Amino acid sequence: MNEKLHIEQLAEPNEAIRNFSFKQKYLDTIRSIEEVTGNKELIQDAETLDELYDRGREVMEAYESILLKLAEYTNSKAQMASLKGRARAETKVTQYDATYQDGGVKHLLDVVRGRLVFENLNNLLNALPKIESEIEIVRIKERIQQGIRENKYGDILINVKVDGMIVELQLYLKSVEEVIEEDHRFYREIRELKREEQTPTIQDRIRSLTAIQRRLWTPVWANVIKS
Repeated sequence: MNEKLHIEQLAEPNEAIRNFSFKQKYLDTIRSIEEVTGNKELIQDAETLDELYDRGREVMEAYESILLKLAEYTNSKAQMASLKGRARAETKVTQYDATYQDGGVKHLLDVVRGRLVFENLNNLLNALPKIESEIEIVRIKERIQQGIRENKYGDILINVKVDGMIVELQLYLKSVEEVIEEDHRFYREIRELKREEQTPTIQDRIRSLTAIQRRLWTPVWANVIKS
């Protein structure tokens, strides 16, 4: 962790951050998309993980083409990810199997993933109607407001359909991208600690790391709000 970041971690979020909310026109846009997509369960048309990965490989090229078009259309930067790691996918499917009677594979929605990175929040939010006009959105999760208020990671997570397969599209801010690696380092350490026996020492360490992780975001979100 660099020295500047370490010093800024001491800052607490101010009132503007704790009470942050989008302008009404942006809230209306998000609600409009939510109304169209509804609250229905999303189901992949696949019975096995092998089948889902085969479909993923088939749609990768088409999705990357759509992503590049959207980036040009919304003045953002496209980032196409590789297929989700197989080991991580298997872990998630096992977890989902315990929840869904029709099997976890059908509920794995991020095997194919892409990202649009924006310079500022207004550009990101103004891009939503353009994205909706170009691709079939089946679900939207707005996580930026909560991220700002609670001093943690935030993005807008969208699931879209490409050639019948549900894939993931993240709308990111450049300033978030610049700190996410540091955030993930804390996340990974906290995750490993949670797997250990929860002694008072371990619990104190988790609380300490979580507090530092949250304060990591204070200067990031303060700059986002000002821009």
